[in-house]
Amino acid sequence: MQRRLGALAARLGYAGLPTFFTPDRVTGRANHVIRQALTSMGISGILSLEDGFRPSTLKPIIYLAAAGSGAEIEAIRRDVWSQGVAPFLLIVTPDTVEVCSGFEPPSAAAKQVAFDPDAEALPRDLEDFSSRRISSSVTWGNLDLHRESSVDNALVDAIEALNDRARAHFPEFENDRDLINALIGKFIYIYVLIDRGILTPSWLAEKLEGGDQSVVEALFSSDVHRQSTSWTAASAVAAFAAVDGAINGSVFLLSEEQIARIPDGLCHLIHRVIRGGEVLLGAESQPSFFNVSFNVLRTETVSAIYERFVSIEDGEKRRDDGVFYTPPHLADHVLDRLEAVSPITANSRIVDPAAGSGIFLVGAFRRVMEANVPEGGWTPTHIDRAKKLLLSTIHGIEKHPQAANVCRFSLYLTLLEYVGRATIEELIRAAGAEKFLPDLSKNIVCADAFALPEAEERYSHVVGNPPWSMTGGQRDRSNRTGDRKETGADIEAFKAGLKTLRISYAHDRLCDLFTWLALLRLADRGAAVALVINAKSVIGRHANRFSHCLASRATIRWTGNLSHLRRKLFVGVEASAFVFVALNRPPTGTDRVETYRPLLSSLPTGRRREIWSLLASQSDIQVQRSQDLQRGANGWFTQTMLSEFDRRMREALEVWSVSEERTFGDFVQRSNLVISKGGSPKETGVARSDRTGTAQAHPLSRSEFARVTAEYRGYYAGNVILIPRSMKEATFWPDPVAYPSTFNGLIPASQYEDLKRSARKLGHTEKFDPKLVAGLLAYLNSTVVKYFASLFGASFLMDQARLEKNDLLSLPCPFEGPNDESLLALGKVEDVDSAILDAMEAGSDFRKAFKEFAVFRRYFANAQIPKDSLKRPSSEAVKTYMTRLVAELQSSFDAKRKVRATTSHDGSERTYVIIAIGKREGAAPAPGHFEGQFLGNSLVTYDAELETSVIAKAPSRSAWTIDQAVADAAALSREIRGSHA
Repeated sequence: MQRRLGALAARLGYAGLPTFFTPDRVTGRANHVIRQALTSMGISGILSLEDGFRPSTLKPIIYLAAAGSGAEIEAIRRDVWSQGVAPFLLIVTPDTVEVCSGFEPPSAAAKQVAFDPDAEALPRDLEDFSSRRISSSVTWGNLDLHRESSVDNALVDAIEALNDRARAHFPEFENDRDLINALIGKFIYIYVLIDRGILTPSWLAEKLEGGDQSVVEALFSSDVHRQSTSWTAASAVAAFAAVDGAINGSVFLLSEEQIARIPDGLCHLIHRVIRGGEVLLGAESQPSFFNVSFNVLRTETVSAIYERFVSIEDGEKRRDDGVFYTPPHLADHVLDRLEAVSPITANSRIVDPAAGSGIFLVGAFRRVMEANVPEGGWTPTHIDRAKKLLLSTIHGIEKHPQAANVCRFSLYLTLLEYVGRATIEELIRAAGAEKFLPDLSKNIVCADAFALPEAEERYSHVVGNPPWSMTGGQRDRSNRTGDRKETGADIEAFKAGLKTLRISYAHDRLCDLFTWLALLRLADRGAAVALVINAKSVIGRHANRFSHCLASRATIRWTGNLSHLRRKLFVGVEASAFVFVALNRPPTGTDRVETYRPLLSSLPTGRRREIWSLLASQSDIQVQRSQDLQRGANGWFTQTMLSEFDRRMREALEVWSVSEERTFGDFVQRSNLVISKGGSPKETGVARSDRTGTAQAHPLSRSEFARVTAEYRGYYAGNVILIPRSMKEATFWPDPVAYPSTFNGLIPASQYEDLKRSARKLGHTEKFDPKLVAGLLAYLNSTVVKYFASLFGASFLMDQARLEKNDLLSLPCPFEGPNDESLLALGKVEDVDSAILDAMEAGSDFRKAFKEFAVFRRYFANAQIPKDSLKRPSSEAVKTYMTRLVAELQSSFDAKRKVRATTSHDGSERTYVIIAIGKREGAAPAPGHFEGQFLGNSLVTYDAELETSVIAKAPSRSAWTIDQAVADAAALSREIRGSHA
């Protein structure tokens, strides 16, 4: 078998790669999950990829294993699925290679591929898993990840169904979901201890001597569905108490009154579902389709699971306001970026002010333990040292008692991963007079963060994903009302303090308030703060005050605009996520901020665009001055939403349109027009229509128009151009019409004034010239205007639903006024876009940029991906890219140092752009130069001695755009400057 494994690794190109690990080759870069897989899961080899950030971390991609029987295959798949990290698993058998998804349970089908270790060629069905191909985003477009079947999703579905079933079968618990959750938590805790070899049947039997011993057999049985059900709830509670008393693991506290109410059947049901994997379908049950290995289940996954079901009481009432759990991979990413700014050490004090079930704190504590490994590794004898690290470094605030319990529980599990790999008897002996697990009640405080006084001892790191909701009644993540007056008073007092300090926040959004809480009350001066917030807090017309104030009081060092990943990052959530890392001090002129804005096409998301990790390359990251975030319209829109190329286009258009008074607002003013969005029934006097839907415009009868308020009579009188905020299609309505705030109405100013004074003027006001209407509709419905909207509309790229009125008025408009001949003729020309560009006297560079937007880049908006994004680029696209790349680079050098670029291919899923500067000749990359690095769009390298550069390019349309050429040139320029620093 080892020969077959070795041959497969060689054929796939893994052997010898610095990012390929085997049990006898585990370097210091191998992280916890890699070591766990190689030492305790039967994995024989792991191919990882660099995540592309600096400093870089490794992401396991493919696990290799060998199995001689079906039982061995099932055991390996069970562990890999339970760990939930690697997307793919290749199992070598005596005759075949089993190709499995790492995110699917053992019951899922696997592809069997015949494999001859002596054959030179790799079987076609394995080609996508070769080191060259799996590192390319193009290949991932051919692969299915099946994230919907991942262990966290499966367990959450099981737990939610279990909770519903339990309350249905035991009506007395209908309003006591917390008790059920606590009981589930206690059972999971026991299963983890059993699967990790900590809890032994002999020890538990001894502790229950004289009591019901059948519970011992039930808990340790390998076949849940065939065991006796004679054990009682009282015996289960006695088992929990024995463990709690021995190692201080009592985090899911139950009162005597609650314990007395627990029926035997409820315990049996929990045991069958969580341990036996029984699937609950409505009122029916069916045998298990999965069997979780709690031995390798990541503590981060346990935290994520609880985040998804403990903190939300009613799943049917979830709102699109951030009431969703943090995926483990996002927590890892945020902690990576936090450490890039301020490394976590044994002297750090880390706090999460909205800790939830502790996913960030678990990751932070793991980093503390990994950075302080004693000689020979962590063992139970190091328990005192590990407890001191936990108690001194990790802190959290969480107002939901059950979530706080889970947070402590998760930290206990993490501690046990490092110093608890022994039997409970050995742990008790190692702890001596003290309990093995420390009391975390003072570290993880159950309280409203706004009710606590300013921290006496400040923290070096603040991290978390605070609630995104509003304080005015929408749900926060905990979804608990509690004492609303007290909570409201604490937040109101905090807001009053902010106003005194002239510190801004928007719309009472909780994540804004948590940001200021972190900076003003928790973080030490110069401390690092990393938070996941709603993108609307820093991008948009109403984001200016908060975002600019934040950028002036804190030094922003990293921003991750994840708007293009909405609905994918947090499943089902429409709101966009934004990550920032800041130092708690004002910025200086030398401070720089890195900005990351990934597109779906540049990530390894699989055929169905499923996000399981965030990767990057140098060209995916922009570098700007931190102080630049203090200025500009729409918050940080220009700096974090637009690419370098689009930013230049916007700036050039803005300079031209403002200096020449050629904005749409200027046109409206010169044409004596007025514009306003529609209103609510209370504002307009018009009830919602059920004829065409509440979000649509609808005609008004004379009697309906008579009820329109004076302020809206002119806009609802007809003779109006309706411009949807989605910019889908502007239309002209000659007769009275009502419309909601999803439309802006454009009318003559005289019509507004006349009808505001008297409704009798209806039908007797100034009418639009039909030629003007046709020209304006052609302009507003043009692709050019949609391009302008993507450059000037803060929210338009996010959702294509909201181009605000002020953004609309700021769009470039080359027409002088209502009598402009080129505008009046616009309604009849065949190529409207060219006519507008002609009126602007646009140059060739701008026309090329617009053309690329029109045929390709526009389809990235609203978290979408162009259908031909991963198809091979045309020769014209490659030529355009190369021309722009050389021009960008040449502008950075003296004219005498000529920049030349050529392309070469090596037969793999990449093309090399070889760049020579000055008299030097370009050189192809050395074999294996880019191995182990993920190729989304581009990878850049520079040889200072030879003055040559190579850019590895994915053979996809998205990699060969003008926009990407500018990004690649900027990345290469940074590499050149860095090499000479």
